[in-house]
Amino acid sequence: LTQLSSLTQTGYYSMAINVVAVLTLFVTTFSKAWTPRAFQAYADDEESYMPTTHAMHPHVAVLITSVALFNIILAKPIILIFSTEAYLAAAPIVVPLAFAGVFQCLSQFSCMGIYFKDRTRDIAIASWAAAVFNVVANVVLIPFFGAIAAGVITMTSYLFIYLFYHSRTCKYLNYKSSLMKPLSVALIGMVAGILMSFFDIDNIVLDCFARLAILGAFILVIVVLKLFEPKQLIDTVKSLKPASGES
Repeated sequence: LTQLSSLTQTGYYSMAINVVAVLTLFVTTFSKAWTPRAFQAYADDEESYMPTTHAMHPHVAVLITSVALFNIILAKPIILIFSTEAYLAAAPIVVPLAFAGVFQCLSQFSCMGIYFKDRTRDIAIASWAAAVFNVVANVVLIPFFGAIAAGVITMTSYLFIYLFYHSRTCKYLNYKSSLMKPLSVALIGMVAGILMSFFDIDNIVLDCFARLAILGAFILVIVVLKLFEPKQLIDTVKSLKPASGES
């Protein structure tokens, strides 16, 4: 990034990565919580695994997208707490990086069929393809658009990995699963995140409240469109809690 753009852009990008550390922690925690439960669910009943996870999928998307939007809301306060106003220009870069985290989390949720069937070569294929795309796209776009391009490219790479993992899992477990609902949730959330990035109110409290209003609008839209059911969302969260006696 420094060679293709400038030290200033590198500084903005580094700050944006620090801001999304909250989301990164959530994604890591989700992965550690979900993986053993997925293996146990598949071992208990192979036939019901995909129908169950298909029902959970949009609710996982709602959960992680809400966390991402909340992270975007707190971007400016976090920057001001740990740095100076000079780095507030990093706030818009948080949006694509936050949704890179969303797609990373969804890819972790969707990839289990690859492990169940011991087809981990697909993991390497997706990783190498995403890496090559990253290098080429960064070389082409960063000189023109700077750090924001690096963020969008990272997000696009994780989106590709998510779609690839999901398609492989459906193939190996012989199940047709639509991504319309989870992708709709992520797309609506992305629009909400972009709208949040346009707010630049001098009063940081008012700025956060304006962004919270957009988060409220996001929740209202997905409720009206029936993209999730509150009870199923609660059940999804409960399913990720440690079992009795589990550390």
